Amino acid sequence: MKTAKLKNFLLTEGLRVEVEVESRKGGAGPTGSYLIFGDSIVNFAINPESPLKLVRREDGYFIIAEEEIPVELPPKPKFHEELYEGIPMKMIARRHGKDVLASTVLQKCILKDLGKGCKFCGIELSLKSGDTVEMKLPEMLAEVSRTAKKYGDATHVTLTTGKFEDEREEIITMSKVSEAVNDASGMPVHVQITPPQNVELLEELKCDTLGIHIESFDESVLKKVAPGKFEMRERFEIVLKKAVDIFGESQVSTFVILGLGEDEMRTVEGCRRLLELGVIPYLVPFRKIRGTEMENYSQPSPEYTERVLIRVAEMMKNFGVDPRRNKAGCVKCGGCSAIGEYLREV
Repeated sequence: MKTAKLKNFLLTEGLRVEVEVESRKGGAGPTGSYLIFGDSIVNFAINPESPLKLVRREDGYFIIAEEEIPVELPPKPKFHEELYEGIPMKMIARRHGKDVLASTVLQKCILKDLGKGCKFCGIELSLKSGDTVEMKLPEMLAEVSRTAKKYGDATHVTLTTGKFEDEREEIITMSKVSEAVNDASGMPVHVQITPPQNVELLEELKCDTLGIHIESFDESVLKKVAPGKFEMRERFEIVLKKAVDIFGESQVSTFVILGLGEDEMRTVEGCRRLLELGVIPYLVPFRKIRGTEMENYSQPSPEYTERVLIRVAEMMKNFGVDPRRNKAGCVKCGGCSAIGEYLREV
């Protein structure tokens, strides 16, 4: 099985596991577990009904598919066991993938309070369960990033956030944290924000790469599953274009979720418009999170996601937009999307 096809299958169907793996249950980032095969890393869900199985033998870990595929599990990060002023560092930031330090700066979202939150998002679940702190201060994340870099646990950083009530405060806060992390560790930083109404605020943002997430190009789907984002829909592409002017081609990305019931042609066309701007459409299959409003929603089929991924990868190649040039963050990690693997194979 080719790398892209295998990764796409793991992202949609997950794995039966016969070994103990660390699994993330909630938060603003990806849920699931990670494994490495070849030069790819994948975030997979544990699925007792998956046709693929993860086993451990004396000579290592293997996926049992049509053939036995040797894989690795990322080593446990050492900084997770350290403390910052009595707080476990893993409550401030986590290691995602094999080498990205990730943290949700504000673990709450005003859209949730307004009844307009994204129904698939679990941003407040880890806060409610006591696994994190609500607000991560610059000095907190500076020390955690320094420690993670010292131990070799991370080489780049992702900072996301729930939406602030004031958009300028959101930009200023994320900039201060990003600068503190970069100054302390020297690692490049990816920041994720909501699209500001005042596009000029992007000039004040200090980071290496930027994520502004559209979620879906199908307005009927967006209105249903992400009403707050639906209200912002008309400014997304304006803001993304400005962001490319500031950060450069292939350094701005947007999550596009596959499997929400969206129209396939609208999705492909939306990705084409972004590629014309130099934006990376980071295509991820819907992953249900227990405790959210969509916890019982079905996963997309691997056949559907592969069809879209191949079409977008072909366009990506034609436009010269390349995730492999991205300096930091989710796109550089690549664990939640097979778009990079399909790009290599088209």
